[in-house]
Amino acid sequence: MLWSVLAIALFFLLFSFVLENPVEVTLTILGYPLAPASLSAVVITVFLLGGVVGVFSGMIMVARFRVRHVLLKRKNEQLETEVKKLRMNALKGLS
Repeated sequence: MLWSVLAIALFFLLFSFVLENPVEVTLTILGYPLAPASLSAVVITVFLLGGVVGVFSGMIMVARFRVRHVLLKRKNEQLETEVKKLRMNALKGLS
């Protein structure tokens, strides 16, 4: 219920933003002019692209952390095994 209310509110907010910003703008990227588009379309597109880039960069960071976690976990298991062997050898020497 809350998500549907938020989605409807976001829709009306974007709709009013589009109606309030009908100005045509021409973007120039690296010296090449792009086709004219409304200011609201440019702003919304850039916002959405930024969100997509943020999500993908976050996914890459999470994947890197997971790989690092697996490697450290494996290393920790190896070290714990080595410690057990050393303790067993030390105990054998005491008897």
